Amino acid sequence: MVDTRRRRTKIKERPVSNRRWFNHGIGDALMLRSILPAIKAPFTLAIPEGRRYSELFQGFDNVSVEFADAPGKQYQPIEMNAEDSCLPVECGRPIKPRIALEHDFKVFDYTYRIRPLELDLSGANSVGAVATLERLKAIPGRYAVIHAHGASSPLRKDCPVEMAEWICDAVYSLGLIPVLVNYGNDRVYPFAANGRVVQTIGWPMDATSLWWLLHEAEAVIAIDSGVLHMAITIPDLPSLFVRNKIDFMRFFYDCGLEQVRDVLQVTDTKTETEKKVSQLCLSVQ
Repeated sequence: MVDTRRRRTKIKERPVSNRRWFNHGIGDALMLRSILPAIKAPFTLAIPEGRRYSELFQGFDNVSVEFADAPGKQYQPIEMNAEDSCLPVECGRPIKPRIALEHDFKVFDYTYRIRPLELDLSGANSVGAVATLERLKAIPGRYAVIHAHGASSPLRKDCPVEMAEWICDAVYSLGLIPVLVNYGNDRVYPFAANGRVVQTIGWPMDATSLWWLLHEAEAVIAIDSGVLHMAITIPDLPSLFVRNKIDFMRFFYDCGLEQVRDVLQVTDTKTETEKKVSQLCLSVQ
């Protein structure tokens, strides 16, 4: 008889450098942060200054941060392989942070469950945060943050323009101001010209600025992006995930997603969209 059972591939042992280079988006940075407690050996984390999220790694005794615009020979890059890369893991589901933990850091821990780590950047120093807080004062009322586009893989993650308009209209009809994040993109939605939608074009989106924007919000509706990854690190901030082809609920964490109240499919009708947005917004009334 032929044994057709899937066999796990043993990950090859290679030396792990204590000087690592990381050049990925803020969502990946938050996922890296989620596995730091499992990494016992101290290491230096080098990131380009342009990434503007070094404050995410403060408070960890095993990590020291420095800046480098290129990896150089002294650093070993952290790959953060894609969630659908199919790389084998030994100690749990093949979610993206687990792949990094085992393949990049060679840490194998059956007991460590990967979850979003609570984040408080209220004491972080940031020039951008000062400007952000001033902008927040200008928003005329309680608001919900909406991130519908601007992802690293737009064809797999972004929300259709028509659905973004439905979401904004539903939020506004329930008495909240829709704050539409044009994060990393200068695209202007035509429907936002009606004056009911606040667009954050040119917002200084360093990590602390984004944290304040989300911390002061009543709710978040977002695609798979750094916005949603950060939203679930802020306690009691209810969220709605807009799913295209990448399933945020499956590929990134073992647990800790209770704040994501529901999932909007990009194929949902206007009625289905309005219903899910209404349930989210009514929960914060």
